[in-house]
Amino acid sequence: MPGMGRDEKNSPAVAPCPPVAPAGLSPWTYLLCAALLTQMFWLGNLSDTNPDTWWHLKTGQLIFQTHSIPTRDPFSYVLAGRPWTTFEWLFQVVIYLAYAGAGSAGLAALRVGLLAGAFLLILRLAGGGFWAAILTSLAALVIRNFFVTRPQIFDYLLLGIFLTTLDRCRGRPNRLAWLLPGLQILWVNLHGGAALLGVGLVGTKAAASAWLQKRDGQVEESPASWLALAAACLAAMLANPHGLGIFTHAFATLFFPGKEMINEWRPVASLLSWEGACLAVGAVAVAWSWDVEPFLALTAVVLGIMGWRQMRHTSLAMLAIAPLTARLLQRLRPIALGRRSAIGVVALMAGFSALFIHLRVSYLENFGTGLEDLPDRAIRYLDENDISGRMFHSYNIGGYLIWKTWPRRQVFVDGRNVEYGPEFTSEAMNWAHPEIWERLDAQWRFDYAVIENSPGYAAAVLDVSPQWALVFWDDAALVYLRRTPANAALIERDAYRLLKPNQMTFSYLSEYLRDRRKAAAVLAELDRSVQGSDRNVNACQMRAYVLGELGRPADAVRDLQSVIRRFPRKPGPYMSLGWFHERAGRLLAARQVYEEGVRMAKWNLDKTSLAYLENNLGAVELRLGNRQRARELFEDCLALEPRHPQARKNLELLERASAAPATAKP
Repeated sequence: MPGMGRDEKNSPAVAPCPPVAPAGLSPWTYLLCAALLTQMFWLGNLSDTNPDTWWHLKTGQLIFQTHSIPTRDPFSYVLAGRPWTTFEWLFQVVIYLAYAGAGSAGLAALRVGLLAGAFLLILRLAGGGFWAAILTSLAALVIRNFFVTRPQIFDYLLLGIFLTTLDRCRGRPNRLAWLLPGLQILWVNLHGGAALLGVGLVGTKAAASAWLQKRDGQVEESPASWLALAAACLAAMLANPHGLGIFTHAFATLFFPGKEMINEWRPVASLLSWEGACLAVGAVAVAWSWDVEPFLALTAVVLGIMGWRQMRHTSLAMLAIAPLTARLLQRLRPIALGRRSAIGVVALMAGFSALFIHLRVSYLENFGTGLEDLPDRAIRYLDENDISGRMFHSYNIGGYLIWKTWPRRQVFVDGRNVEYGPEFTSEAMNWAHPEIWERLDAQWRFDYAVIENSPGYAAAVLDVSPQWALVFWDDAALVYLRRTPANAALIERDAYRLLKPNQMTFSYLSEYLRDRRKAAAVLAELDRSVQGSDRNVNACQMRAYVLGELGRPADAVRDLQSVIRRFPRKPGPYMSLGWFHERAGRLLAARQVYEEGVRMAKWNLDKTSLAYLENNLGAVELRLGNRQRARELFEDCLALEPRHPQARKNLELLERASAAPATAKP
């Protein structure tokens, strides 16, 4: 290979062992380990926002308390006792015990411990020096979105153990390698078919051994021994409560036809993304390292292809790409680990982390905390009012409803997509389309609905239906009751007759505010909403809008400023406050508030709020004469929301504008 300095005919064969030995345990090695552990500590403490965590917890609780592993689904009336392969049963028990012992802190401690172990192993595999620390740190930051309480966190540690064990073996399996089948038993009970990764790694080692034997005639290589070890690992996977069912479920997951519906199962979007760029770097490292370290290079190829095809596997690919690339860089540009280089590495790691915090500050603010905007108050309303029957709910909150309400209530859907099937999962995710809602409601005849109060106005199908009444809402969820005799008294007492809180804009309220009696009724409903939940920021925004329309803008601004102080990460109040400043002609103040709102929307990955804020900010920039900046903001808005009601008009206005000052509509 060019640049490697090997003459194919005359020079001796290249040794398969890595030319980069792990750094000795000097004080500077300890410093790098401490820096990496610090990084793992705060990454592992980030708020666990994955919806699947909750039904995993409930399953672990069920197993622990009944001392049996369920084989039929108890949680969903849709699945109605169908067979269920609980292939993650050991993981579920472990996280339940962690949560039962210390709550969210217990889950955070578990994540930190597993991540620390995994990345320390990767650091050692990478050589333990300058390049090893940099690449390991970068890998952790790139794949940080996968550091949630799901079975994958065990995959990282087990993958690290397999990689380091196999990498240290020369020629044939050593005694430590023959312990891997025992580890395989642990893996299959933690994450079912994912344990096939262990079998695949040993198989990859066999392929690398065969290639070295054929290329260099190295008699010490024993591909047959590695194949025997792979077979032993495969046989060990049968030591689980479901036997061969583990393999059936694994293939059902791999070939699930609805993967495009789920973000983590989609392919990497572009080589220009962080994940795509890392996979491209891995391809270069493979090309330059193949002759020297075929096992690690082949592993990076296999995991890289998996990561390119399905986003969720990029985290596994990075655990092979990072050490392979670090070893390559150490060969091409050796940097000894000393005082200056170690301090430089720590500074770079801190810089990478600081940049990450700057770009995603919500992770830092969530440090060590639980989720915001969970439907706890909606659940409390259901329980306090003895609401029963068949529940409909949004897809994303199914897991949490299992955790909080089973066995009192059964759910409609949750994150177990293989069990529900692609057709049903698709309809459950897209329920807000009127024709799908009508079909689902006709089939299942729901008695009440718990809907996420998220952007997009999904609840429109319920707001326009005479069969349903809104009785509770806050920032997390809305509760609707079907108009039946059993619900009549509760609807009469609690129904919201004027408010449509899932709407993105408040302009629909204007027609009510022209009538003094209706205006008073709107304010009364808003006051009831604020009193009903201590986390109803949206109600405070609506109330400010109403106060402004009723000629009390000073009260509205004061209320919004108070809300922003209490909930600084919510983008909505910034949009409302900026609108009041803009309306009053305070354009510089409006710009400042909108810009802060844009930052919050980006940090919270709230694309809908971001689109509206960018349109409003563009309107302000146009009024200030910054035409190019306004155009960029309108175009950014349309890229996020192609059907935005005002951004396209504003862009057309800008295109037609003459040299005279133009006015855009927020």
